[in-house]
Amino acid sequence: MGTIFQQFDDNDILIRLSPFLDQKGSWTGELLVGIASSEDNDLPEDDYFHIMQLGSMLCAAVPLMEDDEKFRDMLYKYTQNVLEEEKKGKREIVEKHDNIIKVNF
Repeated sequence: MGTIFQQFDDNDILIRLSPFLDQKGSWTGELLVGIASSEDNDLPEDDYFHIMQLGSMLCAAVPLMEDDEKFRDMLYKYTQNVLEEEKKGKREIVEKHDNIIKVNF
């Protein structure tokens, strides 16, 4: 296993993308998509279930992108728009209270 560059909290749920490599070490275009959580996660069972459900839906988006060109295009356009807006600095935090952040777009 390689070096972990980021520390994660016990309650974090991670989406992992593991690329398949050919004999030259180049990506084949295939991925293993998975979700992981810590054994030390202490979220209430209902909260844990809902977050894992969301994570599973995010993982399911990868094969759905392969099957549904319209879905893939929607995600691509959305992502491009977000990146462009971030470059322009259009997102402005207008209020921050505890774990709630209000942003102007």
